[in-house]
Amino acid sequence: MSIKSVTVGLIIVSVLWCVLFTPFSESFTQIYFWLMMSVSAILLISFCLLPFVEYDWTELKDFSWKSVVVGLLSAAVLYGIFYVGNYVSSALFDFARPQVMNIYGIKDSADPVVIGVLLLFLIGPAEEIFWRGLIQRQSSELLGNWFGPAFTALYYTAIHLFSMNIMLVAAAAVCSVFWGLLYKYYRNLPALIISHAVWDVAVFVVFPI
Repeated sequence: MSIKSVTVGLIIVSVLWCVLFTPFSESFTQIYFWLMMSVSAILLISFCLLPFVEYDWTELKDFSWKSVVVGLLSAAVLYGIFYVGNYVSSALFDFARPQVMNIYGIKDSADPVVIGVLLLFLIGPAEEIFWRGLIQRQSSELLGNWFGPAFTALYYTAIHLFSMNIMLVAAAAVCSVFWGLLYKYYRNLPALIISHAVWDVAVFVVFPI
């Protein structure tokens, strides 16, 4: 347990997400978004490998068929939540659909197959290794089993404010609460990695909403 590792990790991810999502770097990120996202994912995993971080890599050994089932089912449930949420938000808010389409616009800068591979094998896993495996685990030890997940979800949501896209911020909030609760009640990092990676590919590449 280390306040230093949580603090430094959050500073690093804040800088990365600011560069990735702020409108001020939009012209740059439209061209290099997936390269930058991949580099960011590698940096997050590399940070977790540093000695002072005290990362519990043994959690990754908890892989089983149950992990696969929970991961796939939770990804399907989350996709359903977004599918319904898309219709509700589009009916209630005029800005909702244009902002969602703006998010999907970043697909145009790379081949869908390449995006799918990156999301499935690098970006999705890296985010769970960092956010649940490090930030939520250590913040729960520091703040408690409820305040830790709440803090993690709040911070994950907050750094998406850089995008100035309400729908992206709302999506980040839903995802962080969903996966935070899943990790709290079913402490299995491989299941979270599968859930995140599969949901990413489904909602962004295979079955866009």
